[in-house]
Amino acid sequence: MAFVDLQLLLQTCVYFATTICGLIVSISVGVTTIKFEGSCILYGHFDWKNATAFVMTSSAKANCQLPIWINVFGCIFYCVGVGIYSSYALNKSRIDTSIASQMWVMPFVLTNSLLAALVLISSCLISVGFSNFCSKITSKGYIKKCVDGQDNQWTNTFTKGKFNVGRFHDRLSSAEAATWICLLLCIGQTALCILRFVRNRRRRTSAPAKSSTSPNEELSSDRYI
Repeated sequence: MAFVDLQLLLQTCVYFATTICGLIVSISVGVTTIKFEGSCILYGHFDWKNATAFVMTSSAKANCQLPIWINVFGCIFYCVGVGIYSSYALNKSRIDTSIASQMWVMPFVLTNSLLAALVLISSCLISVGFSNFCSKITSKGYIKKCVDGQDNQWTNTFTKGKFNVGRFHDRLSSAEAATWICLLLCIGQTALCILRFVRNRRRRTSAPAKSSTSPNEELSSDRYI
């Protein structure tokens, strides 16, 4: 029994690692939004009245929803699906080592490139929005560090009801780290797909021509590119 294709094994691991990062980002941003009663705190603005009173104006909900959608549909659903597909091919490669060279490549190069671009947008939204939020909450010096504002009782400006904001700093810090790791994984995955495409091209170019190969078979051999 032959060994598995190492590049395919690496790509499979990267797909599932991307899924884990997507889960961390979507859950962290989603739970934070829920804790703030549906308000998006990324790019939130603070108007301090005194040391204990302030008015927070939330930003557009799209600033939080977009990173969640990108990670749910791109980093979770898409990567899980392709990861399962790669796992199936990986198992087949134990018997036939040429199976990896017969897989579709170019569609995944394009899709992973698009995903990397979307994750970059998500990463910038989270990092810049989180930094902006922390700079506003500490602007007057009543709260020295952004982390000091978590696990406190805040008052809703409209309903006057109190709510606990939870550990928003820890969650958004985790989301920020995970989203940049996710970006690196997406870039790495794209590079691996390009490498696979180049290797497949070279393999087909260097393969000796077979006179017995019919035109239909030649066309069939290119369908995986």
